[in-house]
Amino acid sequence: MHKLHQRGASGLGIKLGRFWTSVPEALVSKADELGFPLIELPYAFTFSDQMNGLFNAEMRKSTGILQDVLDKQVRLMRFALRSDHVRELFETVSEVIGEPIAVIGSRGQIVYNGSENADADLLAGWPWSPNGKWIKTEGWQAFGVPLMKSSRCTGHVLFFTPRIYLSAIEESLYSQAAELLSFHLNFNYEDYLEQSIQRDFGQLVKRHLRNGMSHESLESYAAKWELTLFEGAYRCVLTVCSSPDPAVRAERLEALKNELLSHALIQALSGTHVVLEEGVLSLFPERDAGGEEERLSMALSSFLSGLKGGE
Repeated sequence: MHKLHQRGASGLGIKLGRFWTSVPEALVSKADELGFPLIELPYAFTFSDQMNGLFNAEMRKSTGILQDVLDKQVRLMRFALRSDHVRELFETVSEVIGEPIAVIGSRGQIVYNGSENADADLLAGWPWSPNGKWIKTEGWQAFGVPLMKSSRCTGHVLFFTPRIYLSAIEESLYSQAAELLSFHLNFNYEDYLEQSIQRDFGQLVKRHLRNGMSHESLESYAAKWELTLFEGAYRCVLTVCSSPDPAVRAERLEALKNELLSHALIQALSGTHVVLEEGVLSLFPERDAGGEEERLSMALSSFLSGLKGGE
């Protein structure tokens, strides 16, 4: 029984009547100790009867799984023809698969978390290898599939399932869903990831400015997320928005930050933008090529003139 348990056997069937009239108590105790199922097989049924029953039950189960997977594949194919917002993309795939998902960026950044688990708990065993595998902790388990762009792993998608075993066709469904995500995200995935990094790093900058975090810790997070901002000199720009209404000012500042993130010339400067009470603080790294002040001035002039033209 020890060997069967160690090899991952599901249980042991014992046919009573010929050699034993009941299962020995010592065997039952050992099975209870191991948590290993013992099944009494009726004497009236032959071994072939029992195998046929198990085979038919497995066939019905496999057929049901196959039909379910085929239905989900059809829905995924229909969805592939649509063009949704990134968050709707994640939610739709989760709804089609029928299980919560989470998307982790290549830097360990939580891009999307549709599970009930805290973001910090999702990085158990990080970094992961660029291969599909089970990720199990005391509180949850998920099947992880890499998100590939050409031959480069740009992140992972976690499928949270209570099942302890996946058939080959179920694994292929997860892989197809991951490929669909990779295809749809393609170019804007990294933009979405950068925005999520901007958001989280912005919170850390706020903590630093309010004396809640040391500069060393801030630099450590920047290095972890591959932000080169503090590797050299940088320029700070504060863009203010005057409004007596705090709610209106906060809304306008958030919109201003989004405009900065989407402006082509500002994007080229690789800045980090943080919404503060006073305005939007932008941090732009200096480059060795020179002419940075002129480029920054031109980019800001273009950005601000565009805002004025839109009012």
